[in-house]
Amino acid sequence: MKQSLRIWITGASSGIGEAAAEALAHAGHKVFVSARNAQKLEALCARHPERMAHASCDVTDAKSVAQAFESVTARWGGIDVLIPNAGIGYFDPLQEASLHEWHAMVNVNVTGVLNTLHAALSSLIENKGHVINVGSLASRQVFPNSGVYCATKHAVLAISESLRTEFRESLAVTT
Repeated sequence: MKQSLRIWITGASSGIGEAAAEALAHAGHKVFVSARNAQKLEALCARHPERMAHASCDVTDAKSVAQAFESVTARWGGIDVLIPNAGIGYFDPLQEASLHEWHAMVNVNVTGVLNTLHAALSSLIENKGHVINVGSLASRQVFPNSGVYCATKHAVLAISESLRTEFRESLAVTT
């Protein structure tokens, strides 16, 4: 493993993404963070100005994701690790949930991962990089009031398995 990795984390303005970014920057890696909330990203990067950079990015918009990837590439010449972490969850009984919430979960949790992979995959393969998809027990087990969320996590698991199968020699994949 390289001493200092170039890492891109989506959904880094809070939660797992923010905590991972903090820990990885503290460990000496270069961390590029993206999310929709530019103010939170600026505050995060201000704590690690030598090791962090950011771009506002909506993972459901392929153009926005491509622009964020162009930013990290311009800054560091590519990436070694991708953590497509952006995600949302709504937990209601299926008959009470809204289509808007269902579509939002699919768009962020699945399409967001695909948009991010599409933008970064060539760089990752070239650098024999690593994709770390944020999974969940929900990718392997269904729970009440979480059918669509579980479906999105099943999809992320399938995407991970596909990457692992197709790029066995040139890409590490963790879920």
